[in-house]
Amino acid sequence: ERIKSTEDGRARKIQLTPYGENQIMPRIFKAREEADQVLTSNLSTSEKDDFIKLILKITNSLKSKSTLDLS
Repeated sequence: ERIKSTEDGRARKIQLTPYGENQIMPRIFKAREEADQVLTSNLSTSEKDDFIKLILKITNSLKSKSTLDLS
């Protein structure tokens, strides 16, 4: 469900419908967990932690549309 801006009528916020929240989101979360398990199954604990930190940095960077900081 889109919530439109009163200023220009463009969608500014997307709100999940009950169906999306109850049916779609659990599938997305399950797929993400399965992908994480596959990607990290052969890594040591420290490598897995580093990988997860990198993924979080990339995700946060994309969310904020800022430059990617891999330090």
